[in-house]
Amino acid sequence: MSNQDQNLVLITGAGIGIGRATAKAFGALNYRVIVTAVLQAEGEAVTAEIRLAGGQAEFYTLNVRDTAACDVIGATVEKKYGAIDSVIANAGIAHKVPLDELTDEKWDLTMDIDLKGVFRIIRAALPGMKQKKSGSIVAVSSIMGIAYGWDEHAHYSAAKAGVVGLVRGGLAIQSH
Repeated sequence: MSNQDQNLVLITGAGIGIGRATAKAFGALNYRVIVTAVLQAEGEAVTAEIRLAGGQAEFYTLNVRDTAACDVIGATVEKKYGAIDSVIANAGIAHKVPLDELTDEKWDLTMDIDLKGVFRIIRAALPGMKQKKSGSIVAVSSIMGIAYGWDEHAHYSAAKAGVVGLVRGGLAIQSH
């Protein structure tokens, strides 16, 4: 199988939690898994686990707060393997802070990772997907962003609601 024949998935925040489990699941399905995370040791560990299980995976340190880094990872992966088949935009943070103690800096950090990080990595992958006329994008949100509030996590709930809006408003038109 050539580099361009194997399905390719890029996952942000793949070092721990949902991202880690998702990376391992795609590895077991014979995808080439591009593991990205700010947590280098954790990202390298999941990459090694996928390889040990017989899958193909590569790790790249990626801070989704960095627009240029998201653009570079998209271009690097596409140059090496062709268009990205699937993006799992999963990177996120959640910090408990009462609303009356929530600073602008904490609000901005959460929005920058949980919402703009999703936007940045999707935007980097879209041109190749559009040219190929195929691709799948999963933007990880939360029930806390659409149905419930989360005590002392207003910033997280707002960001995750924004992810839903991004998908509904921005990505729906991409299929036309």
